[in-house]
Amino acid sequence: MGGGYLGLMLMRFFWSQQATSSVNSTDMVGQVALVKTAIPEAGVGQVSVVVKNQRFYPVARSTSGEGIEEGAAVRIVEYYGDSVTVERLQK
Repeated sequence: MGGGYLGLMLMRFFWSQQATSSVNSTDMVGQVALVKTAIPEAGVGQVSVVVKNQRFYPVARSTSGEGIEEGAAVRIVEYYGDSVTVERLQK
């Protein structure tokens, strides 16, 4: 009986230590990301961004429709589901 209680308390402890993996637009918008796969003109690419100590690789398109090369720094301006809209940071 005591072993079951101890096991339950141990499980509760581990559950309480887990970080949440849910990210919303408030967390994502405004973050600086790096273009991982070039964004072609009027097309989509991919960026790499760290939010809540987790790295995400959302599909990305530019706000202006311009192409953005791989490795460029961008700011996320919109987030919806698994994709983002980004703007190039000034050099």
